[in-house]
Amino acid sequence: MKAFGSEYALRPGWTRLQSLYIRIFGIVDLPTRIRARYVLRALKTLTCDTVLDLGAGTGVYSLFLTRNPRCKVLAIDIDSGRAESIRHQARCLRRSNLEVLCSSEDGLETLPSGSFSLVLTVEVLPYFADLNRVLLNLKNCLLPGGTLVAHIPFRDRLWPYEHNLFDEQFLRTEFMKAGFESPDIRRTFGAGSQLICNIFSGLVERPLLLALVYPALLCIANLLSGFSTQGTCCLLITRRPLG
Repeated sequence: MKAFGSEYALRPGWTRLQSLYIRIFGIVDLPTRIRARYVLRALKTLTCDTVLDLGAGTGVYSLFLTRNPRCKVLAIDIDSGRAESIRHQARCLRRSNLEVLCSSEDGLETLPSGSFSLVLTVEVLPYFADLNRVLLNLKNCLLPGGTLVAHIPFRDRLWPYEHNLFDEQFLRTEFMKAGFESPDIRRTFGAGSQLICNIFSGLVERPLLLALVYPALLCIANLLSGFSTQGTCCLLITRRPLG
């Protein structure tokens, strides 16, 4: 099976050697790969035939999901450059089941009601100024009984362009206020994962050494990707009620 994020090798600008490395090992971003372990583990238990990938970023989740030709994905990102990069990769791969839109949160209001079985939001909810409005729109575009999966950082201060700091109680309140079921929230990125991410960050400016060490870091990450009560992020799963 192809490594997660191997499609990213088709992004313009890579050298042949870089592209080959990504095809073999997948996207070379350790925090992304650790997050993906949690997210993909959850997706295996869910219906993923019509998916909204909100804040698609590099498109690695959208491109992974559309490996299944029966899965139709709408990827939305506010960054036009990233959106076009995803389109380019989809064209190269002939993924006709992937549609890409460049849109702000206002565009969510134009999505047809009840059009997705799954909504995926990875590391994007802190960036919405009107969180309640976004959550209401996401609930509306889900089918009754449809699932929302989010990965969310817990920080002690806002990063640039962020509007919301999260903890478990705040998330439960906001999602239930928007009409979702009470969410299942589990903490991710425990101390071990944080440590190897710090090692990864220290090697980013030394690409040759990083290329040599990265496979070992991935193996270690796979062993450390359990849930942790002291984790600095969380995986949240909730549903639109059937009624």
